Amino acid sequence: MKLWYVLYVKELRDNRSMFLFLLGATLVFDLYSYFNCTSDGRPSLSGALALIPFVDVFVFPFILLHSFAQEFKGQTHYQLLALPVPRAAVVAAKFLAVLTAGGALFVLAMGAVHLVSLDYTILTRGFSAYRASDLWLFAGQFYFTSLLLLMGIATAMAGLKLLIKRFQGLAMTAFLVASLYLYGQVLRVAVLGPIFIIMGDMGRAGHLSSLLPVTFFSVLFSLLFVGLGILLFERFAEA
Repeated sequence: MKLWYVLYVKELRDNRSMFLFLLGATLVFDLYSYFNCTSDGRPSLSGALALIPFVDVFVFPFILLHSFAQEFKGQTHYQLLALPVPRAAVVAAKFLAVLTAGGALFVLAMGAVHLVSLDYTILTRGFSAYRASDLWLFAGQFYFTSLLLLMGIATAMAGLKLLIKRFQGLAMTAFLVASLYLYGQVLRVAVLGPIFIIMGDMGRAGHLSSLLPVTFFSVLFSLLFVGLGILLFERFAEA
């Protein structure tokens, strides 16, 4: 267990520059948004800046891919694979390190959105039926659903790069598009259809709880992609 933790800390340290940059940029946007939003209860461009850090949900999967690529480019993967731990631990450490940074960014960004929303009395009045915890829950479901899905696909793509030697860029793009298409089709048929029925029956009160099946489904898809990445990594990564 200690060696697994060492791998996790190593990944945080190796990517600390990018993590600190994203967290620092998030903090700057948050502070600027909070101290420059209007006090008359109307939305402003400054207040909207608090939402910009959420775009980083699309950045973290590329950081994860880059982390795998750097190991092979720098030939340091030989040292990792020689460690007395399963290769799945190496993949898991990279995944969890990036996920940790993504979680920290969410807390910073969401904290700013929460504070700014308190000043927007017009918007607050419009969402008076929801508590602050509902706002965090709704945003968290959307953010982590997207983050986990995209990071799962990125893990599978890292494994595929070991198998495909030519036209990697084209192959990775095709795999990404196919994965998102498959996810969307299965989600539409198996999850969204029943959810729309539930929302129609339960009304507004069922909106937040009805998102949970989407979250669970997305986490399942993410785990399947991570499992595929681990399988490819174990079979085709040269020690």
